Amino acid sequence: MKIRASIIFLSLMQMGSNNTIASSYCSVVNNEKIDAIIEAAAELKSIVEDDAEFEKIGEKYSPKLQRDLNQGAFEPIDFNEQKHRLDYHTLGNIVVGTKSIYGNSLVKVEGSAIKIGKSCILTSAHVLYSSGYQDFNQKGVNNIRGLIFKIGSGTNTKEYNASVFFEMTKEGVDYTVETKTETIVVDGKKVQKDIKRRIFKSHSDLVLLKLDGHSDFYYKKTLVVNPAKLFIGIDEEVGRKISCHGSPSHMTSQNYGECKGVDFKWKQENARIFREDEDGVNGVYTNLASSEGMSGGPCYLNDESDKVFGIVAGGYGSDWDGAFKLPRLKFDKNNYRNGNVRYIGLLHILDKRLKAELGYGLDSISDNCR
Repeated sequence: MKIRASIIFLSLMQMGSNNTIASSYCSVVNNEKIDAIIEAAAELKSIVEDDAEFEKIGEKYSPKLQRDLNQGAFEPIDFNEQKHRLDYHTLGNIVVGTKSIYGNSLVKVEGSAIKIGKSCILTSAHVLYSSGYQDFNQKGVNNIRGLIFKIGSGTNTKEYNASVFFEMTKEGVDYTVETKTETIVVDGKKVQKDIKRRIFKSHSDLVLLKLDGHSDFYYKKTLVVNPAKLFIGIDEEVGRKISCHGSPSHMTSQNYGECKGVDFKWKQENARIFREDEDGVNGVYTNLASSEGMSGGPCYLNDESDKVFGIVAGGYGSDWDGAFKLPRLKFDKNNYRNGNVRYIGLLHILDKRLKAELGYGLDSISDNCR
């Protein structure tokens, strides 16, 4: 019964990969293939719900089966549900043109984002600045152009121009730069190109954007918590239950009948966080089944479900051969690289830097980020 969810979902992914033309607006309800995804997610949530049972998952399921089950982790958000009505007005995507890691072209990058003020957006810094050739903003100079915040779905999608309001840009403190030479094929010929990639520390992998010429009263509150306090009294084997929202590419790249994955926003409930990376560099370990496009997506503690406590940052999203791979359900504290864990960046560093540099914290961001 429990394994059936994975089988249904995997076969569904194959059926959904055809070239069906999507309608301009798609609903979560009355969609047979979406119903199957929701059913698979419900079964997985029941498997990982109980802490005592979760602790036994490593004994009951092989690493491969844990990953297969995690295929059914995400489901589309039904904004008609009371608990998600505010999400319809706050959860969106960031689209930006930024320099490539080769420095010689502009690339279009998209990530997830959440509105945390009347005109203020929180997202992941690496969505904007993963290229080491992309300059940060300077006083009076905006080096990020064509920045758009998209919210809503289907024909109801709205787009707002945005600009950078606050970013953390201290090299060695917030990020490091990886520089190397790579061989690529250009016009059928092998050429060597220098790569410059910016690697953010997860708790610094946050940026605040402001909407240009738009303000409303729809926004999510934030929860600033130090990772040490987050895990007081928490069993490392079972962690804490969370939910995260966004646009993971392994879901948005599929078709579901006449609907496309990009017609929806997605959520994973009853994912877990386990502890902070020992060096404090990567952030908080999670088994979230995220993929590219989920970066910047908001995360909520199950017992503080109305406040954003962190956003999806980086992680090991592929195997040793570079192929995309979902994480295990159970965190392997002795071999997390093979567990393909993801990371969540918390808000405490951002809050501290706001207070030091601007004189106020996230609790006042709605009145100041405009």
